[in-house]
Amino acid sequence: MSNQYPAIIFLIPFLTAICMPVVCRKNRDWCRPIALVAVFAMSAAALANLLDVLQDGETRHVFGGWLSSAATAGVPIGIEWVNDGLASIMVVVVSLLASVCVIYGGPVMPSSLGTRVVHYHTLILLLISGLVGIVFAGDIFNVFVFLEVAALSAYALVGVRGGRALMVSFRYLILGTMGSSFYLLGIVFFYTATGTLNMADLAQHLAEKPELMTSKAVIGGSTFMFI
Repeated sequence: MSNQYPAIIFLIPFLTAICMPVVCRKNRDWCRPIALVAVFAMSAAALANLLDVLQDGETRHVFGGWLSSAATAGVPIGIEWVNDGLASIMVVVVSLLASVCVIYGGPVMPSSLGTRVVHYHTLILLLISGLVGIVFAGDIFNVFVFLEVAALSAYALVGVRGGRALMVSFRYLILGTMGSSFYLLGIVFFYTATGTLNMADLAQHLAEKPELMTSKAVIGGSTFMFI
């Protein structure tokens, strides 16, 4: 059970977000209670995960059955989630902040949202899922994937009220897309220089080959990702 905590923490808000439009289509008053239950359950799982990591150490989850083939080839090409001390602490912070935001969001939510209150809670849960994915991702490309999930949810959240918010959301979209493009360029530069996207393998390559630290590809990649 303990090895499945990362998947549970991610799936609670993600599956709730998928079910929200169906369950709450005719009962909009259910949105906030369901969202609260989801974030509270996620917080409980995150705290249990933190205790488990402190007791038993980090765990790694490789998806798609890539572990054996990747180990044979000597290059970790699979999708990996890393559940270490830092990740477990960050997930607790994300889940607790999400709980505070959902609690506070109810009383201050404008009544003009109407049926869009369903969209509002769905997007919040998708945003939380994206943030959890960013924390657990063990390679820089999957950080980009979950960053896009979180960013797209945030763009839509900004514009969910309509009116002037749509223009602000569009500006946010343009700036966010530019930032994502720079990050993606950085990924390409790092892959060109090292031949891997796995964070642990990247660190090992850079430690074993100090000349890479001064290469134009690594410096350019770091610059693009920082921008």
